[in-house]
Amino acid sequence: MYQPRHIQHMLGCPPNLQPTEDTSYETQLLPYLQQLYDAVLQYTPKKEADRRLSEPFMRVPTKKEYPDYHRLIKAPMDMFTIQQRMKNAFYHAVADMEVDLLVKMDQDLRIQ
Repeated sequence: MYQPRHIQHMLGCPPNLQPTEDTSYETQLLPYLQQLYDAVLQYTPKKEADRRLSEPFMRVPTKKEYPDYHRLIKAPMDMFTIQQRMKNAFYHAVADMEVDLLVKMDQDLRIQ
């Protein structure tokens, strides 16, 4: 499995940034989460610039579409779920979202 590299510093985000009583989720944390989400969503391999790696599993495939996926992956994660969690203030730090992204990447690698 891919090991986390704690990307907060890459985003210019202070480590363990969390909203405080005098700042809101939308103004303090959400911009960093959106930047991270967009970077993952838009990523393309250098040799295949026309292919986004995030496209195949924006949503978890149905059991009818891909029965082996549900046999191999017990707790599926997809980009849509990550986006909804971000919009619903589920994440309390950039590292929380990073965990979901790493789980998703690990799942994608396991089924390829």
